[in-house]
Amino acid sequence: MKDFIAARAQLFTFILFVLTVYFIEMFLETRKKRYAAGLVIIPILIANFHAAVFPFYFILYLPYIAEYIICLLSSRMLHPKGSSTTREPYKIIMHKNNNVKMLILIMIICAFAGLLTPIGSTPYTYLYNTMHGNTTQNINEHLPLILVNNINFIIVIILFFAILIFTDTKIRLPDLFMLGGLMLLAFYSKREESMFIIIGVLILNRLIKTMMDKYDPNGCERMERFMTKIAGQFVTIALVLGISIRAYSSKKGDPYIDPNTYPVEAANYILDNPDTFNLQTMHLYNEYNYGSYLLFKGIPVFVDSRADLYTPQFNKDVHAFDDFLSISGLGITDIEQKFDKYGITDLIMYNNAKLKIYIDLKPDEYKLLYSDNRFCIYERNR
Repeated sequence: MKDFIAARAQLFTFILFVLTVYFIEMFLETRKKRYAAGLVIIPILIANFHAAVFPFYFILYLPYIAEYIICLLSSRMLHPKGSSTTREPYKIIMHKNNNVKMLILIMIICAFAGLLTPIGSTPYTYLYNTMHGNTTQNINEHLPLILVNNINFIIVIILFFAILIFTDTKIRLPDLFMLGGLMLLAFYSKREESMFIIIGVLILNRLIKTMMDKYDPNGCERMERFMTKIAGQFVTIALVLGISIRAYSSKKGDPYIDPNTYPVEAANYILDNPDTFNLQTMHLYNEYNYGSYLLFKGIPVFVDSRADLYTPQFNKDVHAFDDFLSISGLGITDIEQKFDKYGITDLIMYNNAKLKIYIDLKPDEYKLLYSDNRFCIYERNR
């Protein structure tokens, strides 16, 4: 999960999505109102804190509803006349739970949770607008997952297949649907790998427990008794501390903000020279990856990592993200006209940026004001 841990709203929704699965399963098991109440509260929170993933909340309901529908359609096969038992398919556990009907009602109620926000219909339209823009084709985390480049993902998939193929372990039908759906989403967009991890680990744990119960019926009970005693608690604390210390030791001494990733010194140079850089009138061209840091330092930007907001799908007649792609890749010949369009007065970029090649060919029009090992700043003489 280290690639998905960042100071963003997704940290909040990771927790809410795990709670959603927990509340769904506990409601189906007990039908207690407190779990239904939790399921209603969660989409309200998501709509207000991370509206972009609001539709994903309802995807988590689908495996349970699909199981119920399949059980209804195949009831004759599963319940022969005169038999009260269920004949389950090989390797798959199917269970008709009538509480799903109430779960569907809860899901319908939750569909209106997106209206309880100050941002209008955004929870319903954000994903649609994003998919119809070009940001998903140009931002790394939105690109499809390439399996050969992701060893961790391959290992997890092998674990699932190994347990199901080489052991006498069955998987619940909702879990099978959940795994298949999350895997498909991960292949479609790398950012969905995070959801496969946090939900998939619950399913993997359930499979491991089922396997242990099959081959050692008392194994899980013995482990539970050990882990809840002082010795087991000590082992847990030692493991957590050991892993944490190991992770910390590799980062010890590192700067809080990596100057190779973000223009730390360059931003300080801008702020330390107000006579050269008037933040009220300066129109700075910058690259996508560190626009957020410049904003954090109070420097107005051309574009930042909220890419969708710089597209016409979210702001009418705004094409800043498209223009950034064209300018940064030298994909157009009218770069100066684009700069004139936005009134660009200064530029900050990586030293190895393609645009720097173009600018260095025009020493009369661009003046180098600052340069370090990673970043440079130019003034546009117009």
